[in-house]
Amino acid sequence: MIGDILKYLREKEYVSGEVLAQKLGISRVAVWKQIQKLKDMGYKITSDQNLGYCLVSRPDLLLPQEIQRGLSTNYVGKEIYYFPELKSTNI
Repeated sequence: MIGDILKYLREKEYVSGEVLAQKLGISRVAVWKQIQKLKDMGYKITSDQNLGYCLVSRPDLLLPQEIQRGLSTNYVGKEIYYFPELKSTNI
């Protein structure tokens, strides 16, 4: 869901919550909650009452949504496991 919202935000300068809700088959409240999650992840998104949401900048992190965007594979490597924090990288 978050990846779909990002896709629409990247395509246009402003996208209304109503349009996002219709395209994704969810309520505008659900869209707002997903936008809040994106903001919590570091995405800078502005909103205008008349225009909708606008993606201003992306976080400088290797997030799954940003990695998937650059992949051209159809099968292998499509599933990304993301852990914001780990206790150790040692086995």
